[in-house]
Amino acid sequence: MPELRTLLTAEDFEAGLDDWLGRYLSESGPWRPTEPPRRPLTAKQFSARWARRGTLPRHDRSRSAHITRGRRCTLYADGRPSALPRPPASAGALLRGRRHFEFEPLARERRRSGFAELLCELHNKGYLVFP
Repeated sequence: MPELRTLLTAEDFEAGLDDWLGRYLSESGPWRPTEPPRRPLTAKQFSARWARRGTLPRHDRSRSAHITRGRRCTLYADGRPSALPRPPASAGALLRGRRHFEFEPLARERRRSGFAELLCELHNKGYLVFP
């Protein structure tokens, strides 16, 4: 268990524990990995497609968790961390546990700087998929 030994001797034990826990809770496992789309989208292409389709489901094999420490938030999707910039740091709680992201009900969040870019990044990693 070299990971545990490294964690226990880390200078910032709490940050290491948070990172390990976020990865563990969101990992889908090697037998069920998600795959990124063949062609990644730009944020502009992503937003236009989301508006046309109206909904954006989470991949059925995807799992997520978010860890908040002070004013910082990290979203873990399929064991991969993404630091959430301010102001969309609140997106961690918004994204956790949702199966579908409807375009219209998220109008306020879409206007926040970085929110559409975050969803685009998650789509390009295979976490979110268009129907």
